[in-house]
Amino acid sequence: MTLLEPEADKSAMESAQGRINGLVDGLALFGERPLLGWGPGNFVPAKHAVGLRLGDERRAHNLFGEVLGELGLAGIIILIYMGVAIYRCNSAILTMRKRAVANDLQPKKDLFVNIAWACNANLLLLFLLGNFGHNLYRYNWVVLCAISDLTWHYAALAHDNQANGD
Repeated sequence: MTLLEPEADKSAMESAQGRINGLVDGLALFGERPLLGWGPGNFVPAKHAVGLRLGDERRAHNLFGEVLGELGLAGIIILIYMGVAIYRCNSAILTMRKRAVANDLQPKKDLFVNIAWACNANLLLLFLLGNFGHNLYRYNWVVLCAISDLTWHYAALAHDNQANGD
């Protein structure tokens, strides 16, 4: 609504512009220190060090700007690797359960399948919504990794037990 009618809500427009500025600032900080960035939590001090938007004490409010500015290329590689690892873990669960259904060892839908789908959907949302928020240092990434790993472990255990007739 505010993009179509900018005068309708000035604070929402400022918030959206702040997220764009966070990405632009993150890219500028990345340009100064591309390999390792400025360090976790140093977005605002780094902006001051290079003279970006002095007086603006806000963090990036943009996942990709924050990662690029604070963690550099190493951070982007780790973030992408973590996303791929979570996705592959949940995809392995779905493949394993699909094979169990094909061999009449498992009903079509079970808790493991639902959790795997939910984790992959959550991962997609974290990446998409990360462009409009600052969720890098929240626990949701760690919790998503833990849930995916535990689900994979217990799905594999249940699959082995069913295959062995236990």
